[in-house]
Amino acid sequence: MKNCIVLFLFLFGWCYSILSQPQYTFKRLTMSDGMVSNYIVDIIQDKQGYIWMASESGLCKFDGKDFTIYNIGNSAIGSNAQNVLYYNEADNTVWVGTQRDGISIFDCEKQTFITNGVPDMITRDVTDLSPAADGGIWITHYHLGIDYYDNKTKEVTHYWAKDIKGLSGNFWCATDDGKGHLYVGLHKGGLAVIDIQKQTAKVYQHNPEDPYSLPNNTVRCIFISKTNAIWIGTDKGLALFNPHKEQFITFQNQQENPNSLLSNQINDIGESRDGKLWVCAHMGGVSILDLNDNVFTSPENMHFQNIRVTNDLHGISSPNAKCFLQDSFGNIWLGNYRGGVDFLSYNQPVFQTLAYNTLKVGTLTDKQVWGIALDNKSRIWLGGENEIAIFSADMKYQKILSLANKANPHTHVSTIFKDKNGILWLGLYKDGILTCDPSTEKITRIELEDKKADICCFYEENNKIWIGTQNGLYSYQNGKIAEEKGINEQLTDIMIHGIQRDRQGKLWLGTFGKGLIVFSPEGKRIMRFDTSNGMESNAVNSLYIDSKGGLWAATRAGIAHISDTSNPKLEIYNHNQGLIDENVRSIIEDEKGNIWLSTNGGIAQWKNDEKRFLNYTTRWRN
Repeated sequence: MKNCIVLFLFLFGWCYSILSQPQYTFKRLTMSDGMVSNYIVDIIQDKQGYIWMASESGLCKFDGKDFTIYNIGNSAIGSNAQNVLYYNEADNTVWVGTQRDGISIFDCEKQTFITNGVPDMITRDVTDLSPAADGGIWITHYHLGIDYYDNKTKEVTHYWAKDIKGLSGNFWCATDDGKGHLYVGLHKGGLAVIDIQKQTAKVYQHNPEDPYSLPNNTVRCIFISKTNAIWIGTDKGLALFNPHKEQFITFQNQQENPNSLLSNQINDIGESRDGKLWVCAHMGGVSILDLNDNVFTSPENMHFQNIRVTNDLHGISSPNAKCFLQDSFGNIWLGNYRGGVDFLSYNQPVFQTLAYNTLKVGTLTDKQVWGIALDNKSRIWLGGENEIAIFSADMKYQKILSLANKANPHTHVSTIFKDKNGILWLGLYKDGILTCDPSTEKITRIELEDKKADICCFYEENNKIWIGTQNGLYSYQNGKIAEEKGINEQLTDIMIHGIQRDRQGKLWLGTFGKGLIVFSPEGKRIMRFDTSNGMESNAVNSLYIDSKGGLWAATRAGIAHISDTSNPKLEIYNHNQGLIDENVRSIIEDEKGNIWLSTNGGIAQWKNDEKRFLNYTTRWRN
């Protein structure tokens, strides 16, 4: 929470959003959005910016809004059962490697398919397509060997497994290191390093007696990072290969270590522009390794950030993470074998949401949140229905404190207030007041004469805490609750929803039905603001005094603002200034002096220099 602005506001009445360092927030793309299949095996981007997604049920192209599907029923594509995609920048074509029907090539200019795009291959099964250092293309086949395609001559050179000394088995992938070597992942045969010119191979395999050997003999993916580090994805972990020492450092899942690799079967490896390694793991999810922060000391000390399957947008949609792409705009695309595609925008959302929810009828349902506070350790306390949820300072869920046997089972925590001693005051709906010591989590009831008091707000000054209720103003001092009869007798509406003291000592009360009532420092009513003298609504939801001493009243018809309380003049801000919803619930000021408010329609920021609102909703910003 240090060195950042943290802002908590109601969003549509059921959750709180936080403005701070964002966590990963994904968007989902599935068949319900028009995608060809939820079982995605590869993703690429062409130079026009289109995203292509391959599946075992056909191919689709995404333009950012709509999908175009290509299958054997509506195009000349050779097969619906696909393994791999490759964008050939040399001639602006998309190559589709199929399971047993060769390569179909889509001409992006002509918008047509060539069904048998590379006719003279060793065999028609294609497991991988990858760039050659000289501008050609390596075509990996599961059976028999590897082909090289020359982009200039359009000719194919065969690398038969039987003709390469030391090479045998079936093939999953191939990666050119640009130094004359082709790294080839074998099925149950280990890792082969082919000398392209000599056409010889050296094969590395797992040796249970050697901790620096390849962790497993099935190699599904090979990735060479920007720093020329060679990463090998196997069926029993991730390995970092040192070609000079001919040794492997292995990273595997450790059940007792939440920061270890999620799963040992690695399907794909990629690197984002910020120097992070993205590892797609079967039956696990995605593990991210920051190559800038981690020093290669021992695998046990490596810290992976893991993204698992969750029931919210902060996790991926399937444990079978299949492929990774970072597009030209910086966006991250994760193809899942079951859950479609997870999309992570390069422009991270300003707001993130605390996942305060419950499991009902097999699905997660968001819980209603009424009150919120930060304790002295920056933990976040959310007031719910007969309970309090506690989140750590890094916004991770910690625990639920039940109010059972402390409060009415049908109440909720309407408001939470932290006093100068760090004690939290819990204002309950028609059930009085509880206090909680965050250090011990001990909950104590403050006895009120009105056992069913509906608590709306708190305000503290000196050694006195003012309490606004639906039945008037009360105060707590020297361990006792007292009704503020002198003030209540002067009120035309006793439902107090806001309390503030201005710099001149005047007491401002926001009422539910009679607007703003102002009292002198001595407690004498001196003025009132309502619809008869400038306000748009008499229903005040809350009050706030900013760092400049200006008063802000949240009402059901926008904002009433008084910049100088010594000479009060009303300014009304509502739809005329672009406010998305005029039922304003609460107001707060951030560390930079910006005014934020929550409404029934979303969150808004007041742009004082432009005299307008900037609105945020779950769908858009304006």
